[in-house]
Amino acid sequence: ALRIPVVNTTGAGDAFNAGFIAGKLRGLGTDQAVAMAHAVAGYKISRGGARQTPDMEELRTFAGEQGLTELLSAGI
Repeated sequence: ALRIPVVNTTGAGDAFNAGFIAGKLRGLGTDQAVAMAHAVAGYKISRGGARQTPDMEELRTFAGEQGLTELLSAGI
């Protein structure tokens, strides 16, 4: 679990699903795809508004801040 301040949870499940699918499409293993899903959903809930989704550079930065080294080592 990520320990981040929650601003808005609208769309968190959709963001998680999108992150998982994007990870699998990028060739990540299941564990890494789940980590990517957590990162996308975590990024989303830590910002206001229902349409806050990260681009890959924002996701890399967020993953690094959260210590998700398995994502960074996978080359996302």
